[in-house]
Amino acid sequence: MTDADLDDMCRLLGDAEVMRYYPRAKSRNEVQRWINWSKDNYAKHGFGLWVIEHRTTGDFIGDCGLTWQNVDGQEVLEVGYHVLPEHQGQGLATEGASACLRHGFETLDATMVTAIINPDNT
Repeated sequence: MTDADLDDMCRLLGDAEVMRYYPRAKSRNEVQRWINWSKDNYAKHGFGLWVIEHRTTGDFIGDCGLTWQNVDGQEVLEVGYHVLPEHQGQGLATEGASACLRHGFETLDATMVTAIINPDNT
């Protein structure tokens, strides 16, 4: 994820459906902070949220990756993703999250990876 992804990331994180289980959709400034946070994660940890692109067309689909999150005062490794509504239900998030889990366990030697999910988010 780079600054060049700002428009695509705004389409993603500014979408009310994508952000339904967040407090609200993000503004352009908030999305830029999200990108900056992702870039900081790459620098600090060597990983973070990555842009998902269609394998053959290169079309923007969403983001997916691993991030450190504070859960009840403890830093835990989380796998997470966001997918544009028109690409949901195709198994793309499952494919991306599975690859991230493999990376976490096989490359990063993680002993646990969590997912923070609103129970209403099916």
